[in-house]
Amino acid sequence: MRIAIVSDIHSNLHALDAVLQDADNRSVDLYHCLGDIVGYGAFPQECCNLIREICDETVFGNHEHAVLFPEHSMSFNPDAKKAINYTIDQLNEDTINWFHSLEPHLVLDDFTIAHGSLRSFDEYVSDATIARLSLEILQTDLLFVGHTHYPEGYQYDLETKSARAMDLIGEGEAVLEDGLRYLINVGSVGQPRDGDPRAAYGIYDTETSKIEIIRVKYNLKAAADAIIKAGLPPHLSKRLYAGR
Repeated sequence: MRIAIVSDIHSNLHALDAVLQDADNRSVDLYHCLGDIVGYGAFPQECCNLIREICDETVFGNHEHAVLFPEHSMSFNPDAKKAINYTIDQLNEDTINWFHSLEPHLVLDDFTIAHGSLRSFDEYVSDATIARLSLEILQTDLLFVGHTHYPEGYQYDLETKSARAMDLIGEGEAVLEDGLRYLINVGSVGQPRDGDPRAAYGIYDTETSKIEIIRVKYNLKAAADAIIKAGLPPHLSKRLYAGR
């Protein structure tokens, strides 16, 4: 079975459409979403509609949490706060109720999905030391996360109790080995921050135990122009071009 893992769409409908088309061309069987469907971009409701239609399982991210509890978004920068207010105005009641039903992480057959980490939906896994904290308590051998907008991977040796970064950075593929646990960050569909403006997502092949991080070009100008047209902060438009 081939499973597409998408994360951090951030209301970028143009990027999401391109990723879903690419995944369909690669004969994906299932789709799962790691949260942060909304925030930053111009099309929060449209992106939620698509994710609900196509994804088998979805967990919530910190931007869904901020929509439900705006008072908890104090750590957001001013541009992000403005985007949350815009998002709240755009979403319908059914979508808000759906957000309330989402879990922070889910165990699915032989792997687990979460937004930030197993410890918190808002924890950034940015190095092997932080990755180890989730890998030690992981109930499966594989964990998919997002949140950092930076596609990469970490592996944990069950014998030595040590974690290290993998060579899987930005894009590419890796085959999972027995006796190891893995944390794979699939990057961001709608707002990459690794210097590559192309949308990022992952595919997990359960038969070959292969993980692939894929980058997809999309109509970036249309997405950036839509942010300006919606009256959102110009910085949110400009950063799409830089992939930062």
